[in-house]
Amino acid sequence: MIEAVIFDVDGVMIDSLESNAEFFSELFNKTGHEPLTAEQYRPYFHHNMKKVIQLHTSIEDEEEINRIWELGKNLVVRDRSFPSAMPDLEKTIIELSKNYRLGIVTSRIRDSIFKIPDLVAMQNYFKVVVAYEDTDKHKPDPTPLLLAGKKLGILPENCVYVGDTHVDVQAAKSAGMKSILFAQHNAFSADASTDQLAKLPEIIKG
Repeated sequence: MIEAVIFDVDGVMIDSLESNAEFFSELFNKTGHEPLTAEQYRPYFHHNMKKVIQLHTSIEDEEEINRIWELGKNLVVRDRSFPSAMPDLEKTIIELSKNYRLGIVTSRIRDSIFKIPDLVAMQNYFKVVVAYEDTDKHKPDPTPLLLAGKKLGILPENCVYVGDTHVDVQAAKSAGMKSILFAQHNAFSADASTDQLAKLPEIIKG
């Protein structure tokens, strides 16, 4: 029986491909590296900031990666567009909150989550937020999801994770949680899939 619904942020709650690409392009420009376009960023979309830095720059020096990451934590990009909430997000969150405890597990740094205007009004619906800084291991490792379940006080088998990539499905499976892939097609053998958030209550209820 599902008691908790845990959400990824990027690609599930918010449409952030373009705005994330703008952020990384500015970060790389400021640190002397080649900026990237949204299409160049697309393969990196499911990775955390440190991994994107490593992949795009091919830097192997951990100290240099950390230096760029620290700059990224505090970087404010002028005229950067904010990501927008996915259709029906707020309505779906409110509906789910009536029957389930809600949480977030994301590879974003914590300070960036509720600076997104469309998410501010929904902040209080989430009982637990596990961000990049909260664990040493990150998705597809199950550690962040297991931490969220522990903080919610709910067994993994009674939780479902909603994500948009194979990394999210793998993390959920490794944690012993159900998975819902937010995509047009169930390409990664999740327990269910949908590309409409409004359908989540019906899917989870089963």
